[in-house]
Amino acid sequence: MAIELGKCMACYGVRLELEQRINDLSSFRKMMQRPMDYIKDAKTRFYDDETFEQKIEFMQEQSKYYIALMGEAASREDTEFLRDLKQQYKNTPAMQRNKFINKALELQIPTDIDKMRTVNAGYASAFLLPIMMGVSEKIAFDFNTPEFIIGLNSSIIDFNLKNGKIEEIYQQTLDALQFIEINQCYHDAYIDKWKERINNILNLLYMKNGVEMDWDRVYDGLSEERKQKVIKARTNCSVILLNSWNEIRIKTGEDKMFIINAYTSLG
Repeated sequence: MAIELGKCMACYGVRLELEQRINDLSSFRKMMQRPMDYIKDAKTRFYDDETFEQKIEFMQEQSKYYIALMGEAASREDTEFLRDLKQQYKNTPAMQRNKFINKALELQIPTDIDKMRTVNAGYASAFLLPIMMGVSEKIAFDFNTPEFIIGLNSSIIDFNLKNGKIEEIYQQTLDALQFIEINQCYHDAYIDKWKERINNILNLLYMKNGVEMDWDRVYDGLSEERKQKVIKARTNCSVILLNSWNEIRIKTGEDKMFIINAYTSLG
């Protein structure tokens, strides 16, 4: 018996949803290729940094220089982020002439920058990516050793998985696929191809159990001691990224974010 028109319409609608979610996963995989390449490259150039523990200690004690603390009240003392932003603005005539920047910072005249004690939601939204990329780039420049390059790019991947809503996208993909299977919308050959595409994407992303990173696979070839150093670097970098992101979220209400990658001049 032929499929009912209503069911046919529903099947096609869910198929569009499924293909879009698969494309979203594919786009995420492409975005993660560069940080994964940096990790692979650093693994081949790995050398043991005798000052690693001191660097970890410095990062923890001087975190204010790496977290984009935007300030929440006029009574609060300027943060390092705000002081740097003000200094950069005052030293850069091009920024002072830029109408977009002045509007985002709510400046009527350039000297108003001295009165600024916090940045508003408009600035945080407009410069969301540069802020987060600036945070990751500063870490990469200041801690340019294999342990930190692998750890930082790992923390970026982890950040994007959580704050890019990839688990949610993956679940929507499974829900759409399940609907198509249960309602026998399309031939098994089509369903098998969709499953194969999904599995290939996750495999290239070094995933296991859905969208959980297989870090053992990512760090394959490193000794246990080196893995522990990388994990420690990843944990500390993640704290900085998440704290900076929370500052932005407080300002903007945004709940989805991707960081592209962390530069490395290793080698």
